[in-house]
Amino acid sequence: MTDEDLYYEIRPLFFDENDFTGFFYRGHVSEEQWERVATEYLKNEYEITASKYTTFRKGWYKILPNRKMKLLDRQVRGSFPAMECIHD
Repeated sequence: MTDEDLYYEIRPLFFDENDFTGFFYRGHVSEEQWERVATEYLKNEYEITASKYTTFRKGWYKILPNRKMKLLDRQVRGSFPAMECIHD
């Protein structure tokens, strides 16, 4: 997957009502490519510079009964692969 394709497949995460927390990509790519593209996405779309508080993770999202998503470090039934970037 090219960096440009990955860039346009990124979706925002809102953990609180209308409060931006981060974004994710549905699928797995290399962690180096994810960090590079996610840093560029933060800068271009939100005018935020990645800092030591920005986390880039790879895992599996599971949608819980309360309609929230939780990133897990291993695959479980009903989960899907995801790359996550959280900016605190």
